[in-house]
Amino acid sequence: MKKIIIGLIGYNNCGRKTASNIFKKYDFYSININSKVEEIAKYLFNEDELSSNKVQIVNETRRRGSKVNPNYWINLSLINVPCNKKYIVFEDLSIDELNNKSISAYQIYRPDVSLKKHDDIPTIVNDGSKVEFHTKIEELLKKLNIK
Repeated sequence: MKKIIIGLIGYNNCGRKTASNIFKKYDFYSININSKVEEIAKYLFNEDELSSNKVQIVNETRRRGSKVNPNYWINLSLINVPCNKKYIVFEDLSIDELNNKSISAYQIYRPDVSLKKHDDIPTIVNDGSKVEFHTKIEELLKKLNIK
């Protein structure tokens, strides 16, 4: 069974989680890479360190894993996907993880939140109401022949 894998990139609060929730309504299995990174970080750091420096520790742990292999966190996350899932969405792909050719990446760009727009990545602009954003995601799903 050929899988369709979507990767969402974008800044915090741009709409990636909302987009991921819409994908889930179409039977996508949603993966949050940072959740996997946090899970691993719990084994590497004590609770006090993790609670006081969580963002820095998670970012550094993710960076180091990616340094070992650019697909490190993607591969580790895909291990837990049930075999019967045909559709997968990564809700927090990083710009450094775009080299994986099996993932179709889309940037969620929200003008009042996003610091930068990558012109070489297909973009879904989140600049209207939730209903309008929902419609844009559904249009993408139609283009991908996902019903």
